[in-house]
Amino acid sequence: MKTSYIGLLLCAAIAFTSCDNDADSLLDKPISGNVEGNVPEGYFRATFFPQPAGLVANTRAAVNGNSEQIQSLVCLIYQKQEDGTYRYHTEKTVLKYEGTVGNITPQIYEWPLKQEINFELPNGDYKAVFVGNADKNLFINQQDNEILTEYNGNFASARINMPEMGPKGFNQYNMFYLCTVDFSPANPSPNVLMQRAVAENVYGRDMIDDNKAVSMLVDNLVKQIRENNLTTDIVKGLLRSSILDALSKATGLDVIAGSLTTIVDRLVNMILGDVVEALNEQLLKEVTKRLEAALKGEGGAGNSLLGLNYILNPWTTVNAVDVTYSSLPKSIDFNRICRSYYPETTWKNIPVTKINNLGKLNVLSLCGEGKLKRIDVNRDSEKYKLLLASLLEKLDEQALNGLLVDIHKPLSYQMQSNLQYSTTFELLNLTFSDFSEDHTGEPLELNIVLNDIVNLEEVVKQLLGDNILSGIVGGLTNQLLQPLLDALNNVVIKPLNIRLPGLNLNNIQLEGSWDATYVSDGTIAPSVTQ
Repeated sequence: MKTSYIGLLLCAAIAFTSCDNDADSLLDKPISGNVEGNVPEGYFRATFFPQPAGLVANTRAAVNGNSEQIQSLVCLIYQKQEDGTYRYHTEKTVLKYEGTVGNITPQIYEWPLKQEINFELPNGDYKAVFVGNADKNLFINQQDNEILTEYNGNFASARINMPEMGPKGFNQYNMFYLCTVDFSPANPSPNVLMQRAVAENVYGRDMIDDNKAVSMLVDNLVKQIRENNLTTDIVKGLLRSSILDALSKATGLDVIAGSLTTIVDRLVNMILGDVVEALNEQLLKEVTKRLEAALKGEGGAGNSLLGLNYILNPWTTVNAVDVTYSSLPKSIDFNRICRSYYPETTWKNIPVTKINNLGKLNVLSLCGEGKLKRIDVNRDSEKYKLLLASLLEKLDEQALNGLLVDIHKPLSYQMQSNLQYSTTFELLNLTFSDFSEDHTGEPLELNIVLNDIVNLEEVVKQLLGDNILSGIVGGLTNQLLQPLLDALNNVVIKPLNIRLPGLNLNNIQLEGSWDATYVSDGTIAPSVTQ
């Protein structure tokens, strides 16, 4: 008398982490009763059993002990036909979900389970398909729509369908698991490795705090001012005219006197670098002060950036977005090949979490080609109405588009199941859309006192010892040298008044793009043409 036990060995769930072929062995939930007697002639016993001792799965970490990852499990058997196709033969429920419909009461199973599962089948070639979490009662608002369809006919016609709520239907307890194995009398006990049949898409967005925002805006604004108002040639001209005017008044010499202009030109060349550096430092300080005041709403009429932080970080301000795909996998077959796609569809109120300096959201999907079209801030949330609505309502459409509150840059790539795809929307630049001078505000006044930035006594001594001036200094000693030092001590360089562009939300522009899509297996997903 030969005694066997009914049960199943399957592999536990693999985590969406950067590892190769995460897979773990599982055992079936015990079913009471024994099977006695020999296998009838013309039949064989297929047994799915625990992973044999000494066989190590190619996995980073096995799941042992209590687990809630698989809540239901079914085994489907398909028999090979004369034409080479496989048709449905029989099935057994391995794990049955018995919790609350839609609102999962997770069932805990100890893995690996301790029993086998057996099938007595006519001799031939077969496929066994193990599908985890395909019970429609695991999904909210699923109604009468089955997850598994057309499976009781041809193997090729069977479909695993997305939940009725699409990506929003998944949670940590009901992600699909799938394993398909071939077996026959020559191989009656194939190894079964369960793997997730979904892909995880992680979209991130760089966050910008006030300090980073001010720094980026200052850099761009100062760069424009330097290029247009404070070039080296402009500063050189201002410095020369200031020194020439001061020395002419102090000495009584005409500004066109050759000896005077020679000395002035030499002085300018000696101290120009120090003056340029001092003006740039003062410019940076004054522009920073203006922008910080604008961020606090203290910049005066027409110069307020109050609320910019909320606008620059809309995902984490609102904590929910609406995600639109022009195409997303809707069903797959048992070979993990996508067989149908959603038309353009928007899934609303996808939650966003803050991780380090990123706002992140997760979208679970079946494998296939995913075409993300846009991500919009959810307008129905209370946080949007409280923190963003009043700010955005004041902006024109062009300004709103330039702020990238909503990302309308498409992203496409091919997804494989059991992998994570991570892409970050990088904010490359924060600048002004229009650098034209705003004549309603007060101009910047940059004043440089030479004596504050240069040791004039050392400069004069160096000047007197210069061989270039030896031919003219001798005849001017009593008339020029002491007055020269006195005059330089009182030189103040007053550049032209510099007017800034409008420091307001309508004049802010973000520049950003999707980074490469990194896959948890260490590769980069090739993009797909939209």
